[in-house]
Amino acid sequence: MKIRFILILLAFVFSLTMFGGISSAKSKETKDNTSQEHSVKLEVVKSTTYYNSLDGERIEYNSENEKRIAKTKLEDIKKYKKLTGKSISYEDVGLKDNGDLGESDKIHTLSSLPPTDPATNSKLLISQQVFYKGTSGTNYKYQYHSYAEWFKKPVNHKKDAFAVAWDTSAVPLSGTFEGYWQQQKAVADGKGGLTHVTEDKQLSADTDSYKNYGHGVILSPGYGDTQFITMDRDVLVPKSKKGDPANIITKYHHTYATINGISISVGPASISFSDSWGDDLVTEYSFVYGDR
Repeated sequence: MKIRFILILLAFVFSLTMFGGISSAKSKETKDNTSQEHSVKLEVVKSTTYYNSLDGERIEYNSENEKRIAKTKLEDIKKYKKLTGKSISYEDVGLKDNGDLGESDKIHTLSSLPPTDPATNSKLLISQQVFYKGTSGTNYKYQYHSYAEWFKKPVNHKKDAFAVAWDTSAVPLSGTFEGYWQQQKAVADGKGGLTHVTEDKQLSADTDSYKNYGHGVILSPGYGDTQFITMDRDVLVPKSKKGDPANIITKYHHTYATINGISISVGPASISFSDSWGDDLVTEYSFVYGDR
């Protein structure tokens, strides 16, 4: 898995689309002459980042909604403390210090609302690749590879969710799911310097989201300086679908805090997260069945 990740990473010649802290990648076609695998060219249809309020309201991050999101975040901080007795910092929810954040009871006007970004801004990349793996009987065989990487240490370490879903034409092969997490962090070497330690583990698919049209994992981000998550699964697509559009959606939820825990629901080319307060990073992809 580690070797495969390195090969995949080296094969990434990214054309990055940056929006509100979310990074999405278009994959360059590659070919492994030994395995006859090809990295299929994906088109990024749409990349969006949303704020999910404590009440479940979903607001897209954009310039028009910035004040609305900042106001809602301030209200949610107070609401969360009232519900749980626990405090959460402004930094935890992506609010920037404009000089009066320390005044928690201040009544903010529209002009005094603090600037806000997703808490993942410039820290998290998510991407998707599709590998053509030949044919199996009357079917095309593909591998769907999902990838998320934290370039900087996240502020929050609650349980996050990462999921992918596709349309009903792709049917997963039993027993092919693989999930993996790895982080690197700097620790004292005992000689006055630092050394980097690698930690990793296999991930199991979240039971509720493990469907014929997708899957996901739930895990708490580590405290490493960098870390990544991968999910892989093989699918079969009837050759009769050649030329039809293929749709994939990849989604990451970064949690500020939860009241009842987080859950993932996966439907055909759709993903929803429930019972969690935080940011959603969403990217929609397309390719054509039969592409290789």
